[in-house]
Amino acid sequence: MNTPVNADATPVTIGYIVAAAIVAALWLGVGILLLPVMAVIALLHWWAAAGQEALVASHHRWLGRHHALSVLALLFVLVAPLAALPTLFTSAMTVLNTLAYAPHPAETLAAAWPELGIGTLMLAVFIATAGWLLVTLWLSIRLVRRWLRWADRRPA
Repeated sequence: MNTPVNADATPVTIGYIVAAAIVAALWLGVGILLLPVMAVIALLHWWAAAGQEALVASHHRWLGRHHALSVLALLFVLVAPLAALPTLFTSAMTVLNTLAYAPHPAETLAAAWPELGIGTLMLAVFIATAGWLLVTLWLSIRLVRRWLRWADRRPA
């Protein structure tokens, strides 16, 4: 049953539109820049829930949880590439030293190729990319499901 929209409902609708824009940015790969913004938005939604009617407050609280979980999940996914930074640094220094000091750099790099840790770096990139896509898909599905509940004026 649809109930008329009141003035308190407008910030929730805007909140869902902003959340959808952030998820779209995540799909485009620029959402990492929005992680601090998402944390602030989570706090704003939790504060907006105070003093609201039950329906509006439930959606504000859900949007707050959505943004907080988004930040935590994406930070967790980004740990994989950070774990590979020492390998990347070592490999880069080996390549640079070889190019600078070896009498035959191509032959020396060909001999050192198995020791450069390329597999570790590729695994870190794969885990980060797959994790990013899975988290973004998870957030998209959650957001659409709750937005449909909001459209029907059901509690989150």
